[in-house]
Amino acid sequence: MSALNNLLFKVSLLDKMSGPAKGMMKNMDNVTNKIQGGFTKMGVGAGGLAAAGFMLERIIGPAKEMHSALGEVASLDVGADVLDNLNKTALKFSVKYGESAQDFVRSSYDIQSAIGGLVGNELATFTNASAILAKGTKADTGTITNFVGTMYGIFQKNADTMGKGAWVEQLAGQTATAVQMFKTTGAEMSSAFTSTGAAGQSMGIAMNEQIAILGTLQATMSGSEAGTKYKSFLSGVGKAQDALGLKFEDSQGKMLPMVNILEKIKGKFGDIDTVAESDLLKKAFGTDEAAGLIKLLSTNVDGLSDSINKVGEQTGMQKAIDMANKIVDPWDQASSGVSALTIMLGQKMLPLLTPVFEGIVSITDTLMGWSEMFPNISKYLGIAVLGIVGITAAFAAFSIAAGIGTFLATGFGLVMAIMTSPITGIIVGVAAISFGIYKLAESFGVFDFIGEKFTWLKNKVINLKNFFSTFSLLDFLMDQVDWLISKINLIPGINIDVGSAPKPIAPPAALKQSQTTNIPQGGINKQISNTMNANKSTDMGGVTVNNFGQPMSGQTLADEMAFAAG
Repeated sequence: MSALNNLLFKVSLLDKMSGPAKGMMKNMDNVTNKIQGGFTKMGVGAGGLAAAGFMLERIIGPAKEMHSALGEVASLDVGADVLDNLNKTALKFSVKYGESAQDFVRSSYDIQSAIGGLVGNELATFTNASAILAKGTKADTGTITNFVGTMYGIFQKNADTMGKGAWVEQLAGQTATAVQMFKTTGAEMSSAFTSTGAAGQSMGIAMNEQIAILGTLQATMSGSEAGTKYKSFLSGVGKAQDALGLKFEDSQGKMLPMVNILEKIKGKFGDIDTVAESDLLKKAFGTDEAAGLIKLLSTNVDGLSDSINKVGEQTGMQKAIDMANKIVDPWDQASSGVSALTIMLGQKMLPLLTPVFEGIVSITDTLMGWSEMFPNISKYLGIAVLGIVGITAAFAAFSIAAGIGTFLATGFGLVMAIMTSPITGIIVGVAAISFGIYKLAESFGVFDFIGEKFTWLKNKVINLKNFFSTFSLLDFLMDQVDWLISKINLIPGINIDVGSAPKPIAPPAALKQSQTTNIPQGGINKQISNTMNANKSTDMGGVTVNNFGQPMSGQTLADEMAFAAG
């Protein structure tokens, strides 16, 4: 029975000791968990707001870009009905050919700038024909847009007579045919006509003939070189007829078709295969370029005639459409289709959001005005923001420090944390923020408050340590508290006194040194047993032992508890 009582006493003593320590650690864990939970909720909320903003931007972003492109065209005094038709045509083109609707609209800006007098659907028609021709001839839209503008400048009378919309569609169809027949590109055809200029039109040469001639020449040379040779020929044809004794004009003074001129020259010189014949042509036309053109084209006059006729058969743009359809990538079509739907949805939403944006702008203007009128408002707002950031940083530092303390409880956890966790980077970031808000936090007394609380906590634990000085568990806990306080002291403004612990409780004056050291053999077990047998007065339930004969040291108590635990 005596052994059982001794064991119950020791167990009760351990419970009395471990209870405060457990409570302390539990409170620290609760604080840390609440801080971490708060940060988690803040992160989730911030992430939700960011996701909502990103989603809204993804929905209205394409519509905003389209709105901007239409605004550029509108700056050229284009009416709302024209812009509406242009917008619809751009979306249809985008879905059908897998191209950007915004780029389509922007290309119309150059067309409107180059071609005056477009009315109704003509701007959309010009832009659509140019874009389809660019797709079918593998040229960029800007190059073809410039080409269409150049061609309109050359053949403006024809275009106005036919109707601008019908003329540009015919141009697209004839150019696409030439590109297909002569293995050239839209960009090279543009270079050819840029070099030729209006020389052919001034002599009444039809557009299909010029296209076929320049296309044929590009079989052996670049577009710009072909244009230069053709222009040289046109410049010298008037005086060449006199030098050669041939007539290159009709009864009205207009130049004959190229096929007729070549046939007359061949009738006089044959195949032009001698140096003398070449020199004679050069002298007659005035340049090597003109003579070279005649020699090249005269080798296959029938082929040139056939090409001119085939190009002339194109009265619309179906050939360009057919070529563009064969180049279309289904994946690009699907992607552009989604983009077009997004633009349409965003365009429906923008009128609803516009008042909101206007309200935000109005509020911003008002706040800026207040800031100028009342400079202190900006100052106090800044202080408030820094205060929030400072408090957040302080709690984050406490949470990080508590987490590090937990990792220190096990050596393996500490090693793995250092190797795999980004805590080091976080600490650096928190330190940087803390430095920035140092003055603000100091003015609010945040650091003094934290220092007082940690000092209070340390004193409580040190009291336990002094009372149970030989318990290795409490020594470990104290070491961790000291370490934690030393790290917190690194934060500017915090200076917790590590050495301000209360002094150990001295034994009562009535207990002399001789009494405290004069403990009989047998330890605490024997003392408790003797006391219980002598007095029969022991309250184990309340951990109260009366009438101890002699005082007992902490080392003896620890030895007895270790013996009982073993």
